[in-house]
Amino acid sequence: MGKAVAEKFVGKWKQESTDNIEELNTKLGFGWATRKIANMMDVYIEITCNADSIHFSTKTKLKNMESTLPYTGSSDQKGFSDETIATTITYEGDDMVINGKGVKCGDKLEDSRRVFSLRDGKLHVIQTVGGVTGTRVLVKQ
Repeated sequence: MGKAVAEKFVGKWKQESTDNIEELNTKLGFGWATRKIANMMDVYIEITCNADSIHFSTKTKLKNMESTLPYTGSSDQKGFSDETIATTITYEGDDMVINGKGVKCGDKLEDSRRVFSLRDGKLHVIQTVGGVTGTRVLVKQ
C-alpha cells in the first residue's frame, strides 16, 4: 500500500505559494534574516520511488537536503539544523504523512507532522510543529 500511495507524488515540483510559513519558520528557530531570505527563494522538491523507499531531494539557494525513507517502519533522518530526527511514514487514504520526533526548534525539540496531498494537480505539503502549521503549494515541472 505504501509504495502505491507514495508513487502518486513522484515528480519534480516547484513551490507556487505558501501560507503561514513565516510563523512556522519562527517556531523552527530560524533567525529574522534567514526567514526573510527563505521567503524570497524558490523551493524545489524532487520525489522518486525505489523498490523499498521514497527519496526526497529539496533544493533552495540557502540549503539542499536529501532524505530516503522506507515505505514502512522508522528511520533516522537529518533535519535542517543537522539534528537526528526519528521519522516514520503513514498513509491516510491518498495522503502520505511523515512524522518526525526531535525537530530542533531553537533550544527545544518538537514533533513534526507533514501531510502530503494532491489537489487539482498540485502538491500540498502541510507541516505542523509545536502547534504551528504552515502550508506549501507546489506545481509539477
